[in-house]
Amino acid sequence: MLISLVNASTDFGLKNLFKNLDLIINKKERLGLIGPNGSGKSTLLRVLAGVEPLREGERRCLTSLRISLVGQETSCDSEKTILEEVLEGCGEKRKLLLNFSKLSRQVAHNQKDESLLKKLGQASELMDAAGAWNLEQQCQDVLRRLGLKDLDKSVKDLSGGYRKRVGLAAALVSQPDVLLLDEPTNHLDASAVEWLQNWLDHYEGALVLITHDRYVLDRVTNRMVEINNGEARKYSGSYREFLQQKVDQEQSEAS
Repeated sequence: MLISLVNASTDFGLKNLFKNLDLIINKKERLGLIGPNGSGKSTLLRVLAGVEPLREGERRCLTSLRISLVGQETSCDSEKTILEEVLEGCGEKRKLLLNFSKLSRQVAHNQKDESLLKKLGQASELMDAAGAWNLEQQCQDVLRRLGLKDLDKSVKDLSGGYRKRVGLAAALVSQPDVLLLDEPTNHLDASAVEWLQNWLDHYEGALVLITHDRYVLDRVTNRMVEINNGEARKYSGSYREFLQQKVDQEQSEAS
């Protein structure tokens, strides 16, 4: 068990979003949150992330757990460059990769500077010792696939859509224990969406996903929580199986 909600309830003003919800997020979880707009899906995602309080009940979480939340709206407006922001959660390897990237750009403009070439060689050796080359390759691949090119550009100068891509890239590169995604395919083209599906297929952590893209939902999740009219109901199986269970449930209730 990574995260659990016990008898959880919350509201928005006078509207009850969900009540008495017991929910466990396990290792390698593949959970989809579904329901009408305004039903409370995003609120539940923030509760799981620990950034939204409960009105009643309890949230339990492993203290060492690394959680990444990518919401619909990103508040990222830092002075950092795209590359710096994406590598923010990558620890010591981040420093090594940023230094190597900086020296590489300097050498490209001063190819005969022996001092810079020596520093670049030393930086390369440190990258070897720390096994940081995989991080560089992974980072470059994620950025390219999400259409982020000018890596020295300040994040605060980007449009909202591109800031969302930077937030998504940062979450993917950091490889958290729990990945919480709220409409991650917004602002992405078809090829980027297809790539993201493949990435999530191979992701080894736990995933909780909100998306209106039913194909993505059906492909990468195997359990559903439906939030509607102040209730949260849990279903096992893919989105297609959920739809069938709903039909069966409604027929049973009608009879």
